[in-house]
Amino acid sequence: MEARMKYSFDATNSDELTCKKGDLVKILDTEDADWYKAEMGGHEGLVPATYLTMAPHPWFVGKKGRGDAEKILNEKDRSGRSKHADGTFLVRKSENDPTSFSLSVKNGSSVQHFRILNDSSGSYYLWSKHFKSINELIENHKKETITRSPNTELFLREIGSKSSEVTAKALYSFVATLPEELSFKAHEILVITDQSDPDWLVAENSKGKTGIVPSNYVQIQ
Repeated sequence: MEARMKYSFDATNSDELTCKKGDLVKILDTEDADWYKAEMGGHEGLVPATYLTMAPHPWFVGKKGRGDAEKILNEKDRSGRSKHADGTFLVRKSENDPTSFSLSVKNGSSVQHFRILNDSSGSYYLWSKHFKSINELIENHKKETITRSPNTELFLREIGSKSSEVTAKALYSFVATLPEELSFKAHEILVITDQSDPDWLVAENSKGKTGIVPSNYVQIQ
């Protein structure tokens, strides 16, 4: 998480952090409603919460466990359709280390959990690429796949945004030959609810009927 200093703050105790107006700081802990633990330039300390303007982060859910994240990301609507598309994510405090964070990402019918690592310089990373903040890491993986599998691509999508619903346009007509398949016509728009299989996607048509469709017959929009 990131925040911008609204006012300058001069530390008077050893556990506080001196910051100037306009500085961008990383927020590490918000347990105390009055004093937030922050980091800037490799230095950590407390700053008054009222001196900060928090960057928007609807994806941060604080102290929630894996089960809580899975329950949110696997929510279904009244018709039984998944509310969130593949790549919808949440950032939460690590269950094992209160100073660290975890990233939970919907992938098909399951949720993958990643530990967000940080080094002595204050950088954050999942794999080999490092970022100055969690926000930067998130933005990067909206464009670069978060998985290391050569057969699967998974891009982050913010929860509650329009982009959390994946749609595809049919390139050709397809007639189902098995009960689990979904027929569609060329140019029809489908909602894609599961991309875990690279060859067969789970889709829903405008009438609410669901089934699997061949991935090479549609184009993700």
